[in-house]
Amino acid sequence: SFSEHNECEVSLSAAGLAFFNAEPLPVGTLLELRMMLTSCLAVIVAFARVVQCKDNAANSPQLPYEICVEYINMQEEARELLVKHVVRKQMQQLRDKSGV
Repeated sequence: SFSEHNECEVSLSAAGLAFFNAEPLPVGTLLELRMMLTSCLAVIVAFARVVQCKDNAANSPQLPYEICVEYINMQEEARELLVKHVVRKQMQQLRDKSGV
């Protein structure tokens, strides 16, 4: 089950995030997220709602469900940190691809 101690890699955007989970989460489920932004070592606490739960067992038998969530009423300061983090990560990926 999903507990406060679960840590996982996520696909992150300014509007929401996606992660893989061992069990499905029903659409509409509310979550409290604690996100560690590695680019600035900040922790953001946000609430989110499950908007999609996809069966991904063919690609990921250990974590067969892809859960997509959207943030709910995120504080402006937290959103700004998140946007800066996403931009930094995108810039790093571009630098890595171009070999700079």
